[in-house]
Amino acid sequence: MTILQAPDTAAQPAADHLLPRPRIVECLEAAIDRPLVLLEAPAGYGKTCAVLEWMRQTDTRRDYTWVDLRVGDQPRRFVGALAEGLGGTGRDAAGGDGLLDLPPEAAVDRIVDRLRHHGREVVTILDGLDAADEGVLHLVRRLVESLPSGAHVVLTSRTRPPIGVPRLRSWLAIAEIGPDDLRFDVGEASALLRTSLGLEVDRDTIADVTRRLDGWPAGLQLVGLAARSADDPGASLRRAGGDHPDIDAYLTSEVLPTIDDALQTFLVDTAPLERLSVSLCEAATGRPDVARQLRALQSWPWTDLEYTETGSWLRLHPLLHDWLLALAKRTQPQRVDLVLDRAARWCARHDLLEEALTYATWGHQPRLLAWLLRGHGDELLGRGQHVRLLAAVESLPQRLTASDPELYLLSAEAALALQDGDARERFLAMARLPGELPADRRNALARGLAMLEALTLLDAGEVAAARDRLLRLDDTPAHPPPGATAHLGWSGPRARRLRAMIEFLARGPVSVDGRVDPADSTAVRAFVAYQHGDSEQARVLAVSVPGDVALGTLPSLDRTLELLLWALTRAWADDDEGTREARETAATLAGRRHWWLADLTAALTAAEDERRSHRWRGVRRSLETARQALAGAADPGAVPVLFLDPQLQRLEIREGSGASQLTERELDILRQLAVQRSRREVAEALYVSPNTIKTHLRAIYRKLGVATREQAITRARELGLLEVSP
Repeated sequence: MTILQAPDTAAQPAADHLLPRPRIVECLEAAIDRPLVLLEAPAGYGKTCAVLEWMRQTDTRRDYTWVDLRVGDQPRRFVGALAEGLGGTGRDAAGGDGLLDLPPEAAVDRIVDRLRHHGREVVTILDGLDAADEGVLHLVRRLVESLPSGAHVVLTSRTRPPIGVPRLRSWLAIAEIGPDDLRFDVGEASALLRTSLGLEVDRDTIADVTRRLDGWPAGLQLVGLAARSADDPGASLRRAGGDHPDIDAYLTSEVLPTIDDALQTFLVDTAPLERLSVSLCEAATGRPDVARQLRALQSWPWTDLEYTETGSWLRLHPLLHDWLLALAKRTQPQRVDLVLDRAARWCARHDLLEEALTYATWGHQPRLLAWLLRGHGDELLGRGQHVRLLAAVESLPQRLTASDPELYLLSAEAALALQDGDARERFLAMARLPGELPADRRNALARGLAMLEALTLLDAGEVAAARDRLLRLDDTPAHPPPGATAHLGWSGPRARRLRAMIEFLARGPVSVDGRVDPADSTAVRAFVAYQHGDSEQARVLAVSVPGDVALGTLPSLDRTLELLLWALTRAWADDDEGTREARETAATLAGRRHWWLADLTAALTAAEDERRSHRWRGVRRSLETARQALAGAADPGAVPVLFLDPQLQRLEIREGSGASQLTERELDILRQLAVQRSRREVAEALYVSPNTIKTHLRAIYRKLGVATREQAITRARELGLLEVSP
């Protein structure tokens, strides 16, 4: 091996104490089959050390030239470094012209020609491409796009270099090595901390700190050095994170100087936010340059871009986020609280209730937190945010909860869902002491207590007692007054669904052969919950059914029917896995004694697929097939009530309402409106003009028989249109 090194470029770093990483050496050796190899990762991931170790362990077939672009990155110095690295003097022996006397582009072309006639495999290593100016980047692009056979370029960069990476991918000309490849695994972290640094710590501690630092090599080295001087090295490692003093100092010195002032202030301003979007950042910070800064961040390897129904979001690496948050709290604590307050209110307006609750809790804003719980507590329960809601209520001061005992009712319902009997009883006791409340709120609280007690009895399998508890319950409560906490006591439809479920379960067994006790069947309870409109509860129950029942060993029709209930409930709750299970069940039952169940399951699953695609004629055709399957059954028993009637009822409601006439574009607009977006925001999201949205809205109102946006959303929810996955 020959190392051709340019003397003016500070060349190679010292490597006497490198931790051996054979995994990375193998990765680089496999990648060198491509003309270009790009190592792209943030500071401290060991890019330079990885290349150097690979150079020293490979065979003698190659020549290497090393150019450090962090030292003198002007185009002419870059050309000179390349020429010196290839063993020249800046003079071209073939033509007698000095390379440095030529225009930079012509000089690069001459270097490419020299590589073509070099006679040995040559690897040119350009270290620190992120530090190069635009002139050097132009020459690098020219070099990598005209490499001859047998020549390779290895680039290291902290950010995505603007050298046409997508185009090079399409040519199959580039191999990329990123943070996922360079981060330490637990074995490598153990070798660093135990062998290199001599720390006596257990493997669980090493695994924990590796997970929290995401295998970041520089971070593990820093916290390991700090732990050597600590009284308890293990405890020191377990506390390590983005706010560790040594990590803070490293990132402050290595990351901040590489970005401009505007992006620095943007990162600190938005540090309290878990994820970033243009609208949220504008509302939380008031900055006018949000879109430009987010575009700049998208090229960082320390960021991830995700797409959801609410738009596109940018997430920072957790370690970087923790560091920026600690920096923001240290330098501008009052602005952190302001950003959290604005973010919580924006998220609440845009139906991002979980994040709103998080920001209000982080910001230590008890009044804002109480406002969120009063207006959206019942909805948060429906979304399964039981733990967060309990923590939020317990963090509120007594002066806020004393006049609002309904908050304790919400907490009791969350404790019931978490199977925490002690907490449920404690919160119920507090809710039963309402103090001075208006009559309407006192009555709603009493209704809520009765419903919660009925749910508790139902959860314990005492169906008859639950029914008795609801006998005197009024189904027509008044609307909550302004400022009152939303809870299950205000919900007339919810009370009716609960009573219907209890009445259904109290009727006795529902299987064909009469041997399944529905009170003890989670699958049946899930189906009943779905049948009576509580799709969220149905989904929770359906996915909790044990999946260890082997279809080939089902002992009777009863177990088959129960499994069908489970699979179809999951399918009807927009669960793709449940739809697949229903199809497999139908295929397994084909040809058996109860063949009609196989046909029925196949038809109902097909109806569900058609429903999700809003092909209502296909839904009706599949349901007619299901009716024919039932007509051939000797004794279908309760199956029509369980399977077919709910589907037909849903279909008739939709067809009678005109919902079946809604186009896919109109449904998209409905979903956008449901997250409280403005007409202009909907137009931008769907890439149409505001006037087009206005035209579609008139058609939606006409088909649904409503006059306002709020009425359209309410009607769509009643018809289940907003439950359909986009």
